[in-house]
Amino acid sequence: MKFRKMYCLSLLSVFALSGCGGSSSPNAMSTPSAVSAESAPAAASALPATAASGVSGNTSANSVGFPVPAPYESVSSTFSNGFEDWNQTAFVTWIKNEGNPAPSLNFYSLGYTFDPFFTTNADKWLKVLKSNRQLIFSVDVLTKQLSFLPGNRDVLPLILEFRDYKNPPVPYPYVSVQTQLGTVQEDDVPAWKTMRIFINDTQSKTLPKGWVGYGAEDKQYRPILPRGRTFANVIANADEIVVTTQKAGFYHGLLYADINIDNIKLDKAVTTQ
Repeated sequence: MKFRKMYCLSLLSVFALSGCGGSSSPNAMSTPSAVSAESAPAAASALPATAASGVSGNTSANSVGFPVPAPYESVSSTFSNGFEDWNQTAFVTWIKNEGNPAPSLNFYSLGYTFDPFFTTNADKWLKVLKSNRQLIFSVDVLTKQLSFLPGNRDVLPLILEFRDYKNPPVPYPYVSVQTQLGTVQEDDVPAWKTMRIFINDTQSKTLPKGWVGYGAEDKQYRPILPRGRTFANVIANADEIVVTTQKAGFYHGLLYADINIDNIKLDKAVTTQ
């Protein structure tokens, strides 16, 4: 089965190219041009109310701008009162004394699981996706540990993914679209980083630059959207929002991870596109 072949090739790519620690392959997603930004260590900052040039890469949090109109309506989680719509699993806990500012959510695993992930299927978040408006997603991230083997340091992409679990093609568990927010890496002195992504057209029939579909594969076994599904269709029917290190078409080994997230925010433009 092609899917199984892709799965095996991806596993071999991860271990062969990175010594069990990285994730490089022809399937790798490029950072979206002029639509995403990973800030240098800084406290969370408000999104600009006026238009500015699109920015990609490491920048000052205060200099990041997006070419979209204001005002916005927002749904957000600062985790002041617990999990606030986001998942509570065996690996995700609420940390009262850590955050940007405290509290925050923490993903902690000492070689027991594959990819850090935080998810929500709360209606108030999914309704924003169905609004057909321009969107901005942002999250603060603190990486205290990330490795495939104890004592090593690894770099993984941080992915934003919208998943639709309704009637996916066999053998896929869901259909999704995903893009890279930035990267997570263990630093000598861990610091909070703000990562954002701007979605200019949620009604697009094609995948915007830097986005990847999941639910089928092409002749080179690369993940794509299944026939009949579009970027707009997946977003409008999404059942779950996921922040993860799991890139479509890749399989990672068991991870040693200690990662916090805080100040998750999804903004929609008040005016229609």
